[in-house]
Amino acid sequence: MDQSKGFMNVGFVSACKAEQTAADALIDGEFCGVMLYNFERVSDAHADSSLSLVTTLTGQALQAANFAQEPQCDGFRVGNRFLA
Repeated sequence: MDQSKGFMNVGFVSACKAEQTAADALIDGEFCGVMLYNFERVSDAHADSSLSLVTTLTGQALQAANFAQEPQCDGFRVGNRFLA
């Protein structure tokens, strides 16, 4: 926590918008959250990218797989490297 400014220096990610439902699906023989499944793959491929970009690319992957949910990110670190 950045005590000098009174806020936590973090970024948050949610699987979908508040009015949406996060989907689970059978992927590779297991039921799992489709956002997390795709987020892991996108973040592995784009480790040097910002949290905002990783979230956007995850949303594009979900859309390409015909899932309507739209991942969201917020916080002070969204513009920073995701795995910094």
